[in-house]
Amino acid sequence: MKKLIAIDGNSLMFRAYYAIQTAMTSRDGVPTNALHGFTSMLIKLIEMEPDYMLVAFDMHGGTFRHDTYADYKAGRRETPEDLIPQFPALKELLAAMGIRVCECFRYEADDILGTISKMAEKEDISTLIVTGDRDALQLVSDKTHVLLTKKGITETVEFDEAKLMEEHGLSPARMIDLKALMGDSSDNIPGIKGVGEKTAKGLLAKYGDLEGVLANAANEKGALQKKLLEGADSARMSYRIGTICREAPIGVDVGDCAFSPASLEGGVPLMAKLGLKANSARIKAIADRAGSGRHASSPEPEPAEDEGVSITSTCTAEDAEQLGKAVESLSRAKLVAIHVDDDMSILTSNGELFIFKTGGDLLNPGLDPEEICSALRPVLENADIGKIVFDGKRFMTELSTYNIKLRSLSFDLTVADYLINALNPAKSLESLAETVGIPERGAAAVMRLYGMLDRQLKEKEVSDLYYGVELPLVTALFDMEQCGFAVDAEALHTLGESMTVRIDELEKTVYELAGHKFNILSPKQLGTVLFDELKLPPQKKTKRVIPPTATCLKRFPE
Repeated sequence: MKKLIAIDGNSLMFRAYYAIQTAMTSRDGVPTNALHGFTSMLIKLIEMEPDYMLVAFDMHGGTFRHDTYADYKAGRRETPEDLIPQFPALKELLAAMGIRVCECFRYEADDILGTISKMAEKEDISTLIVTGDRDALQLVSDKTHVLLTKKGITETVEFDEAKLMEEHGLSPARMIDLKALMGDSSDNIPGIKGVGEKTAKGLLAKYGDLEGVLANAANEKGALQKKLLEGADSARMSYRIGTICREAPIGVDVGDCAFSPASLEGGVPLMAKLGLKANSARIKAIADRAGSGRHASSPEPEPAEDEGVSITSTCTAEDAEQLGKAVESLSRAKLVAIHVDDDMSILTSNGELFIFKTGGDLLNPGLDPEEICSALRPVLENADIGKIVFDGKRFMTELSTYNIKLRSLSFDLTVADYLINALNPAKSLESLAETVGIPERGAAAVMRLYGMLDRQLKEKEVSDLYYGVELPLVTALFDMEQCGFAVDAEALHTLGESMTVRIDELEKTVYELAGHKFNILSPKQLGTVLFDELKLPPQKKTKRVIPPTATCLKRFPE
């Protein structure tokens, strides 16, 4: 049976951060203690030889649970200042290593893990969920196990259904009932006030599940009866927000998480830059054993299903006469794919391929780019002919040097690829073709990729976003770059004056509170005033002055 390893990125990063309190930074000053701990754990997981890997992260902002309970997770301490920059560094590293990263707006990492594991179960793929949050124990099944970090990132326990029953005396589904009764202070889930874990387990053993407990509340005596009767609504609400969603719109399926150890090679340079030398060597050794040094952005592609457009004829234009005939044929087309490299190639939706040769040799002077583009002006500026390109804005910029306006941009592969694969978009047409595993190049690749990406946009339900917003923006942004845009100079001047007055007022207030003038823009001087002179508590104890940051200052009342 194939194996998926799904990791709670936030959970493991926090555990790694607190497990390794030694100061570690890269040459660029990026803190790396959590990155070191995370990658150490990651290496152990990779050694389990998974077929698929995914790392899930929470997104900033509220979740659907806040709609039910506004105080959900209220009171949690802020993320440490030196941990914050390690998250984007980790996501970049994972993408380079060919490991799928997933975030989902208004859903948490738990929901992503629950959703992907359910998908895997349907495909008869076993899943190992790696987390420090025991909420995930509700996901345990015959095909899904949970590797729970107990202490730091080195001590772990793997839970299957038998282990869960041994440790807690409950089935996976009853773990939600347990949380609903006893609450969870770490997530600020109230449960029933005064009901602890021991009492909750006893009630579940007696009555089966949460609703059974609440239905039999009158059978209990004294204070417990009162707690159950008064806390029924709170328990049901806690049950709703404590249940992991397994139908989250994550935009990823198990196949998207395919993992090859060879792809790890792509992360080695970044690990070296971050100063993770020991783990970088271990990662490189695993990649070398896999027998390949392919970059993570070019994993071993699977054969593409789309057949593309069959080429019915090929015309190569190397002189003015051939160029004129090609333009005459292209003027009758309805949709064309265009690619410019050393030569320009254009493929029509009818399968006619035109190659325009630039340069030349001693016997044939060839064509120059301006001559080709000028001849193609009637095609390029014809709004009745749809155009498919890779990097439309760049192509428009090139054409603008010959005073040619590209009209009717029907599809831009670059923008579509970014919507589908935002964490690791292709840098060139060739790399995109290699990634998806098609042999075509030039305009033929553009036409085939058009069909593939258009289908994926529909599957991921972002076609409306692409055609309604993103694609029109290509032309709008190009026009703005070329022509600029009008601003109200007087309004800007007035705004600037009002801001200057406000800044002066705030500076005066700051100096009055401090008792003297100082350079407010100097983090060191500001830190001295706040922590040494005004005796405000720093976020982290240290022997040196701590330069305050925006997050740090938010802790203080106005």
